[in-house]
Order: sequence, then structure tokens, then C-alpha cells
Amino acid sequence: MNTILSGSRDTSVRLWDIRSGQQIQVFNRHTDQVLSVEYSPFVIKNGIGNSNVICSGSLDNAIRFWDIRSNKNQLYMIKENKEYYEIYCLKFIRLKKKIRQRIIERFVLFALLFKKLKKLRSMFFKA
Repeated sequence: MNTILSGSRDTSVRLWDIRSGQQIQVFNRHTDQVLSVEYSPFVIKNGIGNSNVICSGSLDNAIRFWDIRSNKNQLYMIKENKEYYEIYCLKFIRLKKKIRQRIIERFVLFALLFKKLKKLRSMFFKA
């Protein structure tokens, strides 16, 4: 992968080509500074094939998931309306769970909005 993500004070998330230094895409839905961006381990299967997902966190109290291959579409948003739920950082970690003698790897987003993770997980993982 020859890309890098950036979050900005101008409320945008940008995808850049490292080799050329050119901006590839810009994602605009946040309403305050974007302080954290991360490539997600999630891959979404849709009508145009597999799509890569990126994630952004902002001072607008929102975590947004973006499909980088489908024209800047926002896939999902987690948002709290409480002032102290600003998102300063986010990180995906790998959790392993043993089921019937096999290991299933799962990824979980760690953020300040733990209440909303159950709904998010149900979008990406079947029980």
C-alpha cells in the first residue's frame, strides 16, 4: 500500500499517494477538527467488489467509517451528543476467541464510545 491518511483542522480526512505526494481523495462529513485516522482491518463486500475501510475520529464526538473505493461514501457513524466524548485517538486491536478448537480472529475498535460498539460489530461480524 502506497497511501497515507491525514486528519485536519479543516475537518477533512485525506488519502494521499506517498510516491507522487498527490491527494487521492478527500472525505468531508466531520464538523470539527479530525484528530485521528486509521486504516481499518474491515473489508466490505459490495456490488463493485471488495472495498477498503478507513476510520476517522473528531472533536465533533464522531467516529466515521469510510469506503475508500466507492466515491467517498460514509459507511457508518458512531456519535455521542455529550461534550466530553470528543475523539482524540482510536486504535484497532486483534482479539482471538477459541470456538470449537479453532481460532477466530476478530478486530475491535477501541474508542471512548463503548456503548455503540455492539451495533458496529454486528455490521461486520456474524455471531
